Amino acid sequence: MDSKYLGLPSLIGKSKKKVFNFIKERVLKRIQGWSNSKLSRAGKAVMIKNVAQAIPSYCMSCFLIPKLLSQEIERILNGFWWKSGANNGKGLRWLSWEKMCKSKNKGGLGFRSLYGFNLALLGKHVWHLLNNTGSLVERVFKARYFQQNHFLKA
Repeated sequence: MDSKYLGLPSLIGKSKKKVFNFIKERVLKRIQGWSNSKLSRAGKAVMIKNVAQAIPSYCMSCFLIPKLLSQEIERILNGFWWKSGANNGKGLRWLSWEKMCKSKNKGGLGFRSLYGFNLALLGKHVWHLLNNTGSLVERVFKARYFQQNHFLKA
């Protein structure tokens, strides 16, 4: 059953990787569309930062996607970055994705770690719940999930 609401899965079973695999497929489809065009390194960086890393952001703001899935997406992006047309779609990966995710000031390329970005987006919701006591969302969550305790102890 693939029921979705606003583009997000409405039911999540035991296999979260299977449920959220549509994100990886969308990124892969987009990357394959760019593979035929001759892009410079700057063009590839713009495509990765502004398009490919933005695809899962809406889903990541609502759900914690599996770390393995985010690593697979990062592996796809890393392969796209190092690939050149001369060697038939394969390239030697000179840097790991972790080093490429460092800021430019620290010698990286400024890409985002998807799992870290996912945690940051969810942390924003936690911050909102902690600082806006009495809001409708906080009252509903308190009534449903943590009637006796504080939010952080639930």
